[in-house]
Amino acid sequence: MILTTPLLRVLKQKHPDSVIDFIVKTQYADVLKHNPRINRLFTIEKDYSYSGEKIPAPDVYDSILDLQNNLRSRRILRGFTGNIYRFRKHSMAKFLAVHFKKIEKLPSSPVPERYIHSFPGIEPDSEGCEFYFPDGYQLNNIENSKTIGLCPGSRHFSKQWPIEYYTQLAKSLITDGFKVKVIGGAGDRVAGAAVQREIPEVINVCGEDDLYKIGAEMKECAAVACNDSGLMHFATALRVPVLAIFGSTVREFGFSPYNANHIILENNSLSCRPCSHIGLDKCPEKHFKCMKDISPSEVKQKLLELIK
Repeated sequence: MILTTPLLRVLKQKHPDSVIDFIVKTQYADVLKHNPRINRLFTIEKDYSYSGEKIPAPDVYDSILDLQNNLRSRRILRGFTGNIYRFRKHSMAKFLAVHFKKIEKLPSSPVPERYIHSFPGIEPDSEGCEFYFPDGYQLNNIENSKTIGLCPGSRHFSKQWPIEYYTQLAKSLITDGFKVKVIGGAGDRVAGAAVQREIPEVINVCGEDDLYKIGAEMKECAAVACNDSGLMHFATALRVPVLAIFGSTVREFGFSPYNANHIILENNSLSCRPCSHIGLDKCPEKHFKCMKDISPSEVKQKLLELIK
């Protein structure tokens, strides 16, 4: 959802009097809930039922932009009569990149810009992604912060830099006088606990369900080290410098940090990358060198470059 925010910004700038409604799964609603570009946010469950206000009659919209372009979104849009523009997913190009390593077949523009180009008459600007807290939300603006955030969680094994590496990195940073926060959502509780178990000095805020609390913790950091994950994009929307570690995926898929202060670390010496465009539960080659060959000392060096 974060990657759709540049589209919302340029669309509203080009058409300031437009009414923009957005349909999103309930679990992701907080990402866009306070975005001022959106007039109404409709939330749906997995069974396609609305968890709140129902969308008006299908004929009230002049244009519809389908950013998912899958069976679910087509079912939701059944009966809509406006002009429907659909995001091109480049499925064949991704297949060629994964199975034949034809990375050059992938589109050259990042996904946020491809979202924008799905709608006629608008162009990207030079800004990045956006996230908005509720009005009056208490944030601590810390200048010259000595806190580094680590986001060790990932949905897929092949996109997760080893937990023991995060632990070594945390120990080295603390030795150098930094405060270290381990940040993550409810699904990252095990990863956060694993790091804190080895290094009790770290501040473990993994396991949080509240996206605003996660964002507040992240904004206190001078920089964060992340896997190729949703929290990576979240950090860029918060304008926090990002050190992104890519394993089984490659930046050419279009999901690198967008228009943000960042460094990407990846092992470009391997002929087996990419082995997936979304991530796998195990390394197909059984060596996992895409992640294991990126050392904690290398990540630390790049983190320090980010905060200079």
